[in-house]
Amino acid sequence: MKKSEGKMKEISVLLNQHFSVIILVVFFAGPSHDKVVVCYIGTWATYRPGFGSFTLDHVDPNLCTHLIYAFAGLDTDSDGIKALGPSHDKVVVCYIGTWATYRPGFGSFTLDHVDPNLCTHLIYAFAGLDTDSDGIKALDPWQDLKDNYGKGGFEKLTAMRKTHPHLKVTLAIGGWNEGSLKYSQMAANPARRAKFVKNAVRIRKTFQF
Repeated sequence: MKKSEGKMKEISVLLNQHFSVIILVVFFAGPSHDKVVVCYIGTWATYRPGFGSFTLDHVDPNLCTHLIYAFAGLDTDSDGIKALGPSHDKVVVCYIGTWATYRPGFGSFTLDHVDPNLCTHLIYAFAGLDTDSDGIKALDPWQDLKDNYGKGGFEKLTAMRKTHPHLKVTLAIGGWNEGSLKYSQMAANPARRAKFVKNAVRIRKTFQF
């Protein structure tokens, strides 16, 4: 029980006229044994199709005593360690049409299929213009945001920079369904244009684009 000291929390005490119930839940942080359990994380598994895909979100740290993240690379310029990325000096722009996630079968393409080692720039398409606030809005909230159990595409994409800091991640605004008229009207009005710029900066800071 020494390992569990300080790890017990009394959840609730329910009292009424007829009975009383005390619910005691014990949380164990980590394995309940003294064995060494090494979990090897091959990050390329995220690109496997379908149920074969395995990401860091699937790692259960309670099962492991050691985690090995594979791989980083050797920076020959500094003899230091660097995140893996393109080994060239070219600009490789990867355009992510998020609607591709709704294609049937093997045509479906999600953010889990993006290989950030191939790209220097990622463009997430699309967000839209909210004409009421002159701000930027998610066109597919379930796909773009975490609210209401959404997939959180904005944050998922920008989080790739944590393991691939070479990436430049941008958000495309507009698209054919949005049309161009409301953008032209906003841009022609100095006050509305200023509001749009302010809101664009806020979105950038919120989601780290």
